[in-house]
Amino acid sequence: MTSHPSLPERQRVERQVIIIADLAARLDKALYSTDLSAAALQNGCREATRQGVAGVLVRPDQLEVASAAVEGSGVGVVTALGWYQRDTDRLDGDTMQADAQDFVRRGATEVAYVITKARLEHRGGQEVVDQVRRLVETVVAPLGARVRTLIATEELTDEEIRRTCQEMAAAGVWMVQGGSWRGRRTGLSQVEVIRASVPAEVLVKWTEPIRSLSTVLLCMSMGVDRFNCDVDQILGDAKRAEWLAPLTIPVAGVDY
Repeated sequence: MTSHPSLPERQRVERQVIIIADLAARLDKALYSTDLSAAALQNGCREATRQGVAGVLVRPDQLEVASAAVEGSGVGVVTALGWYQRDTDRLDGDTMQADAQDFVRRGATEVAYVITKARLEHRGGQEVVDQVRRLVETVVAPLGARVRTLIATEELTDEEIRRTCQEMAAAGVWMVQGGSWRGRRTGLSQVEVIRASVPAEVLVKWTEPIRSLSTVLLCMSMGVDRFNCDVDQILGDAKRAEWLAPLTIPVAGVDY
């Protein structure tokens, strides 16, 4: 049976305190709704800069608007390749290179490559690896942008997740994102697999929309660097919580 520390021992553990600004810098703000007007996008981007979030997620056709709205703020502009394709469609490498270059020239600071089980079936996954490596070579060094990968982890075994993450890190991506964007729930255990599979310098993001501040802090203790969430809600909750006590990151084996 596992023994847990007594209350005095729990109190003696030094927990990391996080301030609101550092919390905001771990959040991405989703601004890609199909009914989002250019004016609403501009307002959302201005709010994102005021909040100090890490980046705004936008559709490829709205890159110029978003880029102009966040200019000089340090907020990133992120969009995905193959945005208007089904995520099971096979991606053409040459098209991806051309699109990535175009996106960066139109204001994207980061492009995302979506990885699904269907796409990993081509050449045993090597096609995806080769395409991502080419993307890194195309947009990172020459254009100064970054590449992240979005992995549909709910379709994959832990071993497939581990292998894919390791291959993406070796290909030079700066962030590996896992989870589901199809409304399916995926386990936090997959976060641990992702984090253990990539070196510390590769950021990890959880796709599953975070519903509570406590979950954000818990995931941070597990090594998650970036989150999808309702930014206004999470930052509002954090400000209210900070009135009572500093925001602290829980300690594994002590707090849970």
